[in-house]
Amino acid sequence: MTLTDLQQLSASQNELVLTYMHAMKALELLESAGASLLGWEGWLRYPDRRLGHSPLHQGVDTSKLAPSEAYRLARDTICISQKEYESTPAMADVQLLFCITVSGL
Repeated sequence: MTLTDLQQLSASQNELVLTYMHAMKALELLESAGASLLGWEGWLRYPDRRLGHSPLHQGVDTSKLAPSEAYRLARDTICISQKEYESTPAMADVQLLFCITVSGL
């Protein structure tokens, strides 16, 4: 899978908004490509396909961190958010997505 493949899977044409599995792959590919990770935020996709920002999964700003630390923090916090989402039955019909923001590509 390439970054182009992931961009085509994105829920947004303007930003990289992906499911957990694809977000983790994107972080791997972006780090390998040398992209500067600015951060991530949680998005929600509702059953009617509309998108919105998650009030519970705000994400992190990694823009001031060294690249390796930024990617480590993003992976860790995305994983935590995914586990919290999976343990919340009220979210059963809503899909948690991750918007990843980078510069340098």
